Amino acid sequence: MRTCCECGIDTAKLCRMQPDIRQWLSAGKADLTDSVHMGPWKPDVFVDLGCCIGDLVIHRQCLGPQLLINRGVTFTVLKERYGLTPELMAMLRYSNSEWAELKVPSAYWQELTDEQWIRIFGATHNRCDIIETAKRQEK
Repeated sequence: MRTCCECGIDTAKLCRMQPDIRQWLSAGKADLTDSVHMGPWKPDVFVDLGCCIGDLVIHRQCLGPQLLINRGVTFTVLKERYGLTPELMAMLRYSNSEWAELKVPSAYWQELTDEQWIRIFGATHNRCDIIETAKRQEK
């Protein structure tokens, strides 16, 4: 898949040629690192690509928050279904706006210890501002 895309073949055309992304994956013609090219298929990164929560850390460049959002993955899904913890959140190094796009509830931010907060955001981010942004988004 990567080679086709690098040669200028449109992913929509590739999708028409083989509409089942699982065929690309099972034949070894695409893998997790090709996820950025898989927009037309909209695969679930966890189910279709076999990703685990740790893979988000390892493959942060190709499995960024915007890709997750585009595939319908929210913070709630990451936390409840796949075990996202504050420690993993710190390793992902998402910005406060990326966490906001993933719809982290204000109550979750309020529950974090000061140490967890600093690991996720560093000492420079205002906790009250981020909590207020989350509250506005919940409305």
